[in-house]
Amino acid sequence: MATCACFVLWKHSAFKRSRFRFPLKRSFYPFSQGLPRAICIDASVFPVQPLDRWLDDAAAASSFFAYKRQEKTVSLSSWFLAANRENSLVKKWDKYVKDYWLVRREPKSTTRDLQFLKDPLNEMRPFEPDLALPYPYFWFHHLFSILVQTDAEARKIWGACENRPSISAHKIKDEIRRLEHRNRKPLRRVWNFFFPKPNRAEFMDWISSTEMQKLDWRSKSNPLSLMKSLKK
Repeated sequence: MATCACFVLWKHSAFKRSRFRFPLKRSFYPFSQGLPRAICIDASVFPVQPLDRWLDDAAAASSFFAYKRQEKTVSLSSWFLAANRENSLVKKWDKYVKDYWLVRREPKSTTRDLQFLKDPLNEMRPFEPDLALPYPYFWFHHLFSILVQTDAEARKIWGACENRPSISAHKIKDEIRRLEHRNRKPLRRVWNFFFPKPNRAEFMDWISSTEMQKLDWRSKSNPLSLMKSLKK
């Protein structure tokens, strides 16, 4: 942590400046200031490796880091973001967010709207505030994708960002989900047959090779209960 600073970034910066209602999901907490790099971290992130062991290298090429996703219209995960304070991609993204919320918007209300948009630029119309179209659940991710799509400098910075897939950070969350399914009595035998419990040592070796894990704040279980359930 010696090389990093963490403070409230992007999401809250726009929320605090507006008189309108916003869809706050989870909290981002400040714990250090005065250093050249800023970090935005979700409260449900479970650290595995100290940041100063890997983040400098990961952010070296672009002065920005986020775990990458494979979806066509959502290219990053927002639960861990890091950037130098003067990073132009972050400044432009921050402006996109503030401009987007200068007008009152209502949420999209159908279950289907919880999915990623197929064409964010045309479905959100962020550059046409007079329309004030309803915002999708993943508006924050989509604004980033629109920025990378429409701005050459932002696209170059994101292209230079080290490619670390976000799927590697969901191992604990996936296993906790399987654990909760295993504990449902009607499905227990079937579930255990198709998804046997992993070996604890192998599981720990796999986890230790990752930098951090993203947990699910809706889950009733935690990493400790998961470890107790694994085979020794």
